[in-house]
Amino acid sequence: MGEYGQPEPGWPRPLAEGLPVPWIAPVIGDRVAWAALNAARLREAEQDWLCQVCGFYLGSAPTAWIAVSQGEVAAGGAMHKKCMLRAGAWCPELRDMSYVFTEVVQSERDSGWEAVFARLEAHEDQHGQLPRFLPLPVMHNTTCTTPRTRMSR
Repeated sequence: MGEYGQPEPGWPRPLAEGLPVPWIAPVIGDRVAWAALNAARLREAEQDWLCQVCGFYLGSAPTAWIAVSQGEVAAGGAMHKKCMLRAGAWCPELRDMSYVFTEVVQSERDSGWEAVFARLEAHEDQHGQLPRFLPLPVMHNTTCTTPRTRMSR
Protein backbone atom coordinates (compact mmCIF):
# COMPACT_ATOMS: atom_id res chain seq x y z
CA MET A 1 0.00 0.00 0.00
CA GLY A 2 1.19 3.48 -0.74
CA GLU A 3 0.54 6.97 0.49
CA TYR A 4 -2.27 7.18 3.06
CA GLY A 5 -2.76 3.41 2.89
CA GLN A 6 -4.14 3.51 -0.66
CA PRO A 7 -2.94 0.90 -3.15
CA GLU A 8 -0.11 1.91 -5.47
CA PRO A 9 -0.68 1.73 -9.23
CA GLY A 10 0.52 -1.36 -11.08
CA TRP A 11 0.57 -5.12 -11.03
CA PRO A 12 0.26 -7.34 -9.17
CA ARG A 13 -2.60 -5.75 -7.22
CA PRO A 14 -2.38 -5.98 -3.43
CA LEU A 15 -4.78 -8.49 -1.89
CA ALA A 16 -7.39 -7.94 0.80
CA GLU A 17 -9.81 -10.65 1.91
CA GLY A 18 -8.30 -12.83 -0.81
CA LEU A 19 -9.24 -10.40 -3.61
CA PRO A 20 -7.10 -7.98 -5.66
CA VAL A 21 -7.67 -4.36 -4.60
CA PRO A 22 -8.48 -2.03 -7.52
CA TRP A 23 -6.48 1.20 -7.63
CA ILE A 24 -9.71 3.21 -7.34
CA ALA A 25 -11.03 1.33 -4.26
CA PRO A 26 -10.91 3.28 -0.97
CA VAL A 27 -8.86 1.65 1.77
CA ILE A 28 -9.70 2.75 5.30
CA GLY A 29 -7.27 1.47 7.87
CA ASP A 30 -6.78 -2.16 6.92
CA ARG A 31 -10.22 -2.56 5.30
CA VAL A 32 -11.30 -2.05 1.70
CA ALA A 33 -14.62 -0.30 1.08
CA TRP A 34 -15.45 -2.64 -1.82
CA ALA A 35 -18.75 -0.99 -2.79
CA ALA A 36 -17.34 2.56 -2.78
CA LEU A 37 -14.97 4.60 -4.93
CA ASN A 38 -12.12 6.81 -3.78
CA ALA A 39 -13.43 10.23 -4.94
CA ALA A 40 -9.96 11.75 -5.38
CA ARG A 41 -8.79 8.80 -7.45
CA LEU A 42 -11.99 8.83 -9.49
CA ARG A 43 -11.34 12.48 -10.42
CA GLU A 44 -7.70 11.67 -11.20
CA ALA A 45 -8.70 8.69 -13.38
CA GLU A 46 -11.19 10.81 -15.32
CA GLN A 47 -8.89 13.84 -15.72
CA ASP A 48 -5.71 11.94 -16.57
CA TRP A 49 -7.25 8.96 -18.45
CA LEU A 50 -6.07 6.36 -15.95
CA CYS A 51 -7.25 2.78 -15.55
CA GLN A 52 -9.52 2.31 -12.55
CA VAL A 53 -8.10 -1.16 -11.88
CA CYS A 54 -4.31 -0.72 -12.15
CA GLY A 55 -3.98 3.08 -12.03
CA PHE A 56 -1.74 3.23 -15.11
CA TYR A 57 -2.21 5.61 -18.05
CA LEU A 58 -4.72 4.34 -20.62
CA GLY A 59 -3.16 6.29 -23.46
CA SER A 60 -0.36 3.74 -23.72
CA ALA A 61 -2.90 1.40 -25.39
CA PRO A 62 -4.87 2.39 -28.50
CA THR A 63 -8.20 1.74 -26.78
CA ALA A 64 -9.74 1.18 -23.36
CA TRP A 65 -12.91 -0.52 -22.08
CA ILE A 66 -15.89 0.69 -20.08
CA ALA A 67 -18.83 -1.10 -18.47
CA VAL A 68 -22.32 0.02 -19.50
CA SER A 69 -25.62 -1.03 -17.97
CA GLN A 70 -29.12 0.27 -18.57
CA GLY A 71 -27.93 3.18 -20.68
CA GLU A 72 -25.30 4.44 -18.26
CA VAL A 73 -21.54 4.09 -18.00
CA ALA A 74 -20.60 2.41 -14.73
CA ALA A 75 -18.88 4.60 -12.19
CA GLY A 76 -15.15 4.19 -11.92
CA GLY A 77 -13.95 4.94 -15.39
CA ALA A 78 -12.22 3.10 -18.18
CA MET A 79 -9.91 0.10 -18.00
CA HIS A 80 -7.22 -1.65 -20.01
CA LYS A 81 -8.50 -4.82 -21.70
CA LYS A 82 -6.50 -7.02 -19.32
CA CYS A 83 -7.83 -5.08 -16.34
CA MET A 84 -11.41 -5.21 -17.64
CA LEU A 85 -11.28 -8.98 -18.00
CA ARG A 86 -9.96 -9.36 -14.47
CA ALA A 87 -12.44 -6.87 -13.00
CA GLY A 88 -15.28 -8.70 -14.72
CA ALA A 89 -14.14 -11.91 -13.04
CA TRP A 90 -13.45 -10.46 -9.56
CA CYS A 91 -16.07 -7.80 -9.00
CA PRO A 92 -19.53 -9.03 -7.97
CA GLU A 93 -21.12 -5.88 -9.42
CA LEU A 94 -19.46 -6.31 -12.83
CA ARG A 95 -20.26 -10.03 -12.95
CA ASP A 96 -23.91 -8.96 -13.21
CA MET A 97 -24.91 -10.00 -16.72
CA SER A 98 -26.68 -6.67 -17.32
CA TYR A 99 -23.26 -5.10 -17.96
CA VAL A 100 -21.87 -4.79 -21.46
CA PHE A 101 -18.16 -4.14 -21.75
CA THR A 102 -17.46 -1.94 -24.72
CA GLU A 103 -14.20 -0.82 -26.26
CA VAL A 104 -13.67 2.95 -26.44
CA VAL A 105 -11.22 5.65 -27.43
CA GLN A 106 -10.54 8.65 -25.22
CA SER A 107 -12.22 11.16 -27.54
CA GLU A 108 -15.56 9.37 -27.06
CA ARG A 109 -15.47 10.27 -23.37
CA ASP A 110 -15.28 13.96 -24.27
CA SER A 111 -18.61 13.72 -26.15
CA GLY A 112 -20.42 12.09 -23.23
CA TRP A 113 -19.97 8.59 -24.70
CA GLU A 114 -22.58 9.35 -27.44
CA ALA A 115 -20.73 7.23 -30.02
CA VAL A 116 -20.58 4.32 -27.56
CA PHE A 117 -24.34 4.38 -27.01
CA ALA A 118 -24.91 4.67 -30.77
CA ARG A 119 -22.73 1.55 -31.36
CA LEU A 120 -24.61 -0.37 -28.67
CA GLU A 121 -27.97 0.64 -30.11
CA ALA A 122 -26.90 -0.26 -33.65
CA HIS A 123 -25.68 -3.67 -32.49
CA GLU A 124 -28.91 -4.34 -30.64
CA ASP A 125 -30.99 -3.23 -33.66
CA GLN A 126 -29.00 -5.50 -35.98
CA HIS A 127 -28.74 -8.58 -33.71
CA GLY A 128 -31.75 -8.26 -31.42
CA GLN A 129 -29.59 -8.32 -28.29
CA LEU A 130 -26.56 -6.77 -26.70
CA PRO A 131 -23.30 -8.71 -26.48
CA ARG A 132 -21.32 -9.15 -23.26
CA PHE A 133 -18.27 -7.58 -25.01
CA LEU A 134 -18.48 -5.11 -27.88
CA PRO A 135 -15.16 -4.31 -29.57
CA LEU A 136 -14.69 -1.24 -31.72
CA PRO A 137 -15.37 -1.84 -35.40
CA VAL A 138 -12.23 -2.46 -37.45
CA MET A 139 -11.12 0.87 -38.84
CA HIS A 140 -9.42 1.12 -42.18
CA ASN A 141 -7.16 4.05 -42.87
CA THR A 142 -4.65 4.97 -45.51
CA THR A 143 -1.66 3.73 -43.54
CA CYS A 144 -2.92 0.23 -42.78
CA THR A 145 -5.55 -1.32 -44.99
CA THR A 146 -4.57 -4.99 -44.88
CA PRO A 147 -4.74 -7.28 -41.88
CA ARG A 148 -1.57 -8.79 -40.50
CA THR A 149 -1.01 -12.37 -41.47
CA ARG A 150 1.26 -15.04 -40.03
CA MET A 151 4.31 -15.46 -42.20
CA SER A 152 4.82 -18.89 -43.78
CA ARG A 153 7.95 -20.81 -42.92
